[in-house]
Amino acid sequence: MKSKAVVVLASLFLVCMFVPFAFASGGSQQAQPGTAAVRPTGPATNPMPIARGDVTLTLACADSAFSEAPINNNMPVWSKIESITGIKIDWQVTPQGTNYNEIMNVRLAAGSNLPDIMQLPAPPAGDPTKYASEGIIRQLDDLIAARGPNIQKFFSEYPVYKALMTSPDGKLYLISSIIESNEVNAWVPVIRMDWLKKVNLPVPKTFDEFYNMLVAFKTKDPDGVGVNNIIAYGAYGGFGSSYFALANGYGLHLDQSGGWFPDANGKVQYEFLLPAFKDYLTFMNKLYTEKLIDQQLFQPTLAALESLITLNYIGGATVGSNPILKWDNIQQGAGHKTVDWDSITPPVKNASDKVFVEKRGGVLVGRRFSISRDCKVPELAIRWMDFVYASPEGVMMANYGIEGDHYTMVNGKPKFTDYIMKHPKGWAPLPATRSTGAQTDIVQFNHINGYLDQLGSQKQINHVKKFEGMFIDRFPSLIATAEESRTVTSTMPEINTYRDEMIEKFVTGKEPLANFDRFVSTVRGMGIDRAIAVYQAQYDRYVKAMK
Repeated sequence: MKSKAVVVLASLFLVCMFVPFAFASGGSQQAQPGTAAVRPTGPATNPMPIARGDVTLTLACADSAFSEAPINNNMPVWSKIESITGIKIDWQVTPQGTNYNEIMNVRLAAGSNLPDIMQLPAPPAGDPTKYASEGIIRQLDDLIAARGPNIQKFFSEYPVYKALMTSPDGKLYLISSIIESNEVNAWVPVIRMDWLKKVNLPVPKTFDEFYNMLVAFKTKDPDGVGVNNIIAYGAYGGFGSSYFALANGYGLHLDQSGGWFPDANGKVQYEFLLPAFKDYLTFMNKLYTEKLIDQQLFQPTLAALESLITLNYIGGATVGSNPILKWDNIQQGAGHKTVDWDSITPPVKNASDKVFVEKRGGVLVGRRFSISRDCKVPELAIRWMDFVYASPEGVMMANYGIEGDHYTMVNGKPKFTDYIMKHPKGWAPLPATRSTGAQTDIVQFNHINGYLDQLGSQKQINHVKKFEGMFIDRFPSLIATAEESRTVTSTMPEINTYRDEMIEKFVTGKEPLANFDRFVSTVRGMGIDRAIAVYQAQYDRYVKAMK
């Protein structure tokens, strides 16, 4: 994906994108639900300011992940956006630890007093097609054509994202936040490179070499204490988060695509039923049986893993790049001065096999925003969205904060100021930037253009370069029809529960892998073929839209 797309996408996330605007001078006439307030009569324009400071729009969303700085208008970025656009935002923010999906579903069911802009409940709890058919959310096509020149330009340059936001009826009812942070957040094995040197082994490329490394970590006392206390490969966040990325080497797409992927002929497969998945389970069962992986692998936490890392017990784990330096610092602070955590490419069955890593991020189905039917001035909302979501100035603020205060331009690239790099409260650069209103979970941020160069160590930069050319697109997340949504929600929850139970049994040996065919038959009997038909239809729509 072009880096230019990344920049625009990063701002995409800005919840701002969904704020409806109303003029103070009485506003415009109430538009009918599901219709645009204006029709395009020429090229779209969007001069600033949009209003004169006398317009307030309500925006409902889940809060940022940075609890020290909840979303509000006093944040420099949002204050600046208000001064430029002339639009005030009345934030209806659901705090962390609260189920936003449940709260918003109650409001949507009531169907009255809706916010001007709202983050839709994430699927399967949320159904954009249903909301559109009921007239709860507005169609955006005409609004964008008339008042969204920057969004139009973005969609014309990167049609894939428009395709992923378009409903089955061919219309737009929402704008999705997007994040392109694949290289920085590659979910891959990271290992103790210093231990690898101690056991005198090369960086593993195949599963056999990976297995031999874990055995050496377990049996050759790399920590030098003379006690067999090593967990060769740790876990946190559940089995999938901890180990599904290892399935890439079996040609599976479990980590980001959830096992949904087309084969070479374009036929969508549910990969948990394939022989390759049995091969993967066989390997994981071997690691578990020989105690080479964490025996608590189905109920791990990051705190538990980092406690073991502090004690110098862990030889590897599957994570992104961010923990590399953190874990170095944790262990060096505990007296292990020679520690060296670093990433490796995922192992494959044969040395000649192609290595791939699934892209993370992309269109965020949990961050879809719509303009509600209760918004009296949707044409103003689209203009505000256009500025925050896709204008060059809005994109820079979404990613880096306020120029001069939080970053400066050096040789054409943004460079963070001391306020971010040496924050008064001692915050690391990322939370410091989030505290400005930029790079929040809602807004997201661009990891690629200039971010890593100034915040990352050479080790992290090398990590990025290591995976260049290995990334593949995840299975596209399209908007479902009402019937498709009913089919998936009526079949997949039960299948997912059964699948996860059986994965645990197969890996731990409670269920022999000789019964894998019985597992496949059971899932077939639970209606997986109906769900496969849904994802096939969606994939076919995607392919057609991209031609």
